[in-house]
Amino acid sequence: MSELDEEVDRLRAQAEQALAAERQRIERAKQARVMQKPSKTPAALGDSDSFGEWFRIVCWPLNGPLGAVASAAWLAVLIMSFSALDDVAEPNPLVRGLLIADLALLPAAFFVFLRQRTWRKRLSFELTGWSTVVAPQHDGSSSLARDYWRRTSVRVLTSGNEVGIDAALTVFALATRDAFYRPSEDEERTHWTSNGLTAEGDANNRVIAELRALVLQLDRLNRLGAGMTQVSVLGSSGRYVSAWTSDA
Repeated sequence: MSELDEEVDRLRAQAEQALAAERQRIERAKQARVMQKPSKTPAALGDSDSFGEWFRIVCWPLNGPLGAVASAAWLAVLIMSFSALDDVAEPNPLVRGLLIADLALLPAAFFVFLRQRTWRKRLSFELTGWSTVVAPQHDGSSSLARDYWRRTSVRVLTSGNEVGIDAALTVFALATRDAFYRPSEDEERTHWTSNGLTAEGDANNRVIAELRALVLQLDRLNRLGAGMTQVSVLGSSGRYVSAWTSDA
């Protein structure tokens, strides 16, 4: 069995597991709705990533409250470490280690960014339309946010094995489910579905992170002989969808 066949089998197995898990999730949700008591209705770019694009996509968990907490913790450790160094003649090795680790975080993140910023240039097929997915809003502000959604589609052109590509798209579509939070109003968003060599749905920065991972997975398949010539992504104009809160 060739490496391509093994990779295709792995993806097909992963897709089947993901589909089974999704069916179980849907069944649990149906059962929960049956058991739930009635309640009140709540009120109502080039071939290289910029640092902002990379951070908002790859580091999507840090875009929001978690990022604010992480930044505050980083500053707190930095301030306490410097204070401890000033208060004693011989600094505690633990304090010195915390300070070094804290100061090393930013250069380390920037080093990772420099290694990954040209990932599109290294693909084994043509990737078109990526700029439409990460395009800024009309006022120039970034569209890569948890609450900013745009309709997006993916289409793969290949002269080789379609089975592995289909499985990869299925895994991707199911992996995006967790990005869809409960909206504050009746805002329609389309969950991702795949059909053969295409997939479409709504995307925020977390979904775009999964889309980036999909493109890299397709690149690995292609280097094993999948025969892809082009992956085309297309993003339309977007809109904000605020998350539901109990205070709404």
